[in-house]
Amino acid sequence: LAWSLLPKTLLALIMSTLTGTALMAIVYFWIGAWPGLDQAFFPGQALLGVWILAALVVLFWVPITMAFGLRSQYFAGAIAVMLTALTTFFIGGGLSLVRVNLDRAVWFTWLIPNAYAVDPMRDLILFHQWPVDWSRTLLILGGFAILGLTVGWGITWRQLRRLG
Repeated sequence: LAWSLLPKTLLALIMSTLTGTALMAIVYFWIGAWPGLDQAFFPGQALLGVWILAALVVLFWVPITMAFGLRSQYFAGAIAVMLTALTTFFIGGGLSLVRVNLDRAVWFTWLIPNAYAVDPMRDLILFHQWPVDWSRTLLILGGFAILGLTVGWGITWRQLRRLG
């Protein structure tokens, strides 16, 4: 079953990276913001940082979305997971500066990885600086990715075994 789940996860990771990069290009042409533009560190480092952050967030959500989509046996189940996650993210203040508003963040904001990735991505894309909490963010997002992969693949694995 791993040979079935791994390619789906990798395809979702690759496609989300391509889609995210295309959206960053649109933002660049719209407002001129691009990761690491005019920085002392090598040019691709900031873009690589954005890709790493995004990949860790994707590795949390994709397996969980697969599991719920398979569990509900409809594509709508997977869509419902993503819409719930986005709603939670925005209600929790996902677009505000999380670092400076820790006391104002709703408790459930900390249950999703997006909240931890917002400030470092903002640093790289809008402020053209390397995040001060880079290592801490990678550890947290890595933990979320492992949790998402374990739970999502575990539920999917169990469901596929039951289906035969």
